[in-house]
Amino acid sequence: MRHVVPWLTVVSVLVLTLPSVAAAGWYLMTASRIEDLDAPLNRWINTEAFDGAKGCETAKTREIKKAEARYIEVSNWPGSSGNTDYTIGKMREFIRLANEALCISTDDPRLAPRTRR
Repeated sequence: MRHVVPWLTVVSVLVLTLPSVAAAGWYLMTASRIEDLDAPLNRWINTEAFDGAKGCETAKTREIKKAEARYIEVSNWPGSSGNTDYTIGKMREFIRLANEALCISTDDPRLAPRTRR
């Protein structure tokens, strides 16, 4: 009987913790600007939430393709002005930010707020 109690404890702990692991979702995290790429993840923007990593990666790929398509569209505008050059520069930033976006599990410790000391 002595061996049954520890075994039941282990099984109980596993059963109680498994749903929380299965319930973990995913965030598509994006820095708000190029200068923020080195910022801690808890300062990045949660752009979308997902049930699984695959959905998050699919959305990241979709966002990259949208940014690239918009860049091509803007690059092909007739004529060139300072405003168009500025817009093209911003589109390059959006493409980089989309490529640097990260799919992070909702329980990733890097998302926790930092405590001040």
